[in-house]
Amino acid sequence: MDDKTVSTAQNWLTIDQGHTELKLVDLTMIMHRHSPDKVLEFLGYLCQDYDRHLKRHIRKDKTDPRINDIVARRFRVKMALNTLRNAMTRKAA
Repeated sequence: MDDKTVSTAQNWLTIDQGHTELKLVDLTMIMHRHSPDKVLEFLGYLCQDYDRHLKRHIRKDKTDPRINDIVARRFRVKMALNTLRNAMTRKAA
């Protein structure tokens, strides 16, 4: 996986909170330690975990503001996952 693709995916996983940045996942670190397939698998599991949290919060209280946060984080993880998958598909083709 090239550095540009990892950087693009990392941008999806980084939230700017004004004075600080929050990294949902540090892709650079895990890409050095694990294969791209394992990283994709991990991000898929993370999406599933956000789905479970989302369902639980929706069942309890549909007006809970944490739902917005969960949806935003899940979206960011899904976009990073798609970025990495698309790069692997282009590389294989």
